[in-house]
Amino acid sequence: MSFYESVFVNVGIMIIIAQGVYVITGLTGLFSLGQSSFVAVGAYTAGFLATMYGLHPFLCLLAGMVMSVLVSFVIGIPSLRLRHVYFSLATIAY
Repeated sequence: MSFYESVFVNVGIMIIIAQGVYVITGLTGLFSLGQSSFVAVGAYTAGFLATMYGLHPFLCLLAGMVMSVLVSFVIGIPSLRLRHVYFSLATIAY
């Protein structure tokens, strides 16, 4: 991969992460400190499947997204009952 391709891939990843932060913070008004952990779960899942099992990159991407969504539901649904500072503390505890 060339330098410019690497830069464009990293910029695309950061745009996706920024959109996720915008949705939770800008539209709901809740400040989530655990956003990066959900990104990390998806990236770890995709990387693990790609290196250990040699799966196709798109399949790894799909599996990473599914795992991140599942973990976010497990953490997010109980956390949504909390408000303001308590929501931030619950998300950073994860």
